[in-house]
Amino acid sequence: SSSNSECCSPYALLLTARAGKGVDAMHTEGGLLFLLGLCSLTSCLLSFLLVLSHARNWSQPLIQRKIVSILWMVPIYAVEAFLSLRASRHALLLDMLRDCYEAYVVYVFFSLCVAYIGVEGRGGSSSAGGQAATTIDVSKVLIALQEQGSVAHPPPCHRCLAPWNLSSHPKAFLTRCKINILQFVLVKPFCTFLAWVLTLCDRYHEGSIDFRQGYVYVALLDNFSVSLSLYYLVLFYMATNNALAPHKPLAKFLCVKCVVFFTWWQGLFLSVFCWLGILRGSGTEGEEYGCGELSTYIQNVLIQFEMLVLAIVHIRVFSAAVYKFGPNRPSTQQPLAGLMPIDPRSLRDDLREIAPSALPGLGGHQQQGGEQRIYVPPAADHSPLQQDVKVGGVLSQVELPPSHAVPWAEAPSAVAARATSAADSPTRIRPEAL
Repeated sequence: SSSNSECCSPYALLLTARAGKGVDAMHTEGGLLFLLGLCSLTSCLLSFLLVLSHARNWSQPLIQRKIVSILWMVPIYAVEAFLSLRASRHALLLDMLRDCYEAYVVYVFFSLCVAYIGVEGRGGSSSAGGQAATTIDVSKVLIALQEQGSVAHPPPCHRCLAPWNLSSHPKAFLTRCKINILQFVLVKPFCTFLAWVLTLCDRYHEGSIDFRQGYVYVALLDNFSVSLSLYYLVLFYMATNNALAPHKPLAKFLCVKCVVFFTWWQGLFLSVFCWLGILRGSGTEGEEYGCGELSTYIQNVLIQFEMLVLAIVHIRVFSAAVYKFGPNRPSTQQPLAGLMPIDPRSLRDDLREIAPSALPGLGGHQQQGGEQRIYVPPAADHSPLQQDVKVGGVLSQVELPPSHAVPWAEAPSAVAARATSAADSPTRIRPEAL
């Protein structure tokens, strides 16, 4: 009876399917692939319908463009996993390409949080007159950080690291978060390229914990990079939790973090199981696959079911209902480029923005045509300004109304212009000044 139960276990079914010998193996593999293909097709269909729903309600391009990039994660993961099952010889390369998009999704979620806070207009949803926001006001993010005051590091780092002072250094904190999140976007493709080169040199075997091979060292570098990126993503989320509360960010954050973090650790645990002997190869003579390939196969099978669940969750979490057109939300023409998985202009602009901070030797010139961003230093005092002007040869103090936020480089000229206009208009002269 023990042998029968072992033959009927999922692990035995996977071994039989991968062995590819005999009529039973053919039926097992065919049935398994049909089930996984159905999961993949359903996941892609649900995601495409949600993307089209956003396209029909394209009222906030700066926000919805980033949501669409996150929604593409499900089809990319599902299709890549299914192709890896069908073409196991190319599974390693396909998994590497999938992991590169995984790094991009982490960056996109950070940009989405910044866009939620920084889009111009009341409530961060639209600009004046009901028009869609066209710029991201970074000063609103800095004000939100200043209002937070300080943020403690996530456990257990809070025991050895002092809380970050956001009142006096909000811009430094935002730049630090952006640098440490974007480094994963660069390190991950580098690890992918390094693993591909080592594979050609027969020095890289996926899932093989052998210190004479390159997998262990590439995995350590990859693990450090993704952990650092997610750590600062959590830190930024904790610092802006109150400002992001109207957008219900927790569910969105969990959707991204669970997929990125869980799938990576899932693959690592499968590799450890192979190393400990819990997972083994077919054990037949002339076997065409080993334990490493089996762990990759199991990983792709699990991803199919996980993406189906995630596609259903996305319908609730990233619903397009909040962006439906109405009297205050006129329709805008949605370009086809807005529905593509990657937004290269926004990524390029962010890389150029952090280049002077990460690499001081590089310039920070930013080309036109990308995502428009403005920076307005937060005003320290919102009380009416007092300007000394001469009225009829008498030096008087004139109260000026609070000015709107202007770019830092234009502040002196703007104040002088308002003072001149105030001098030409009727003024209120204080008695003590006469």
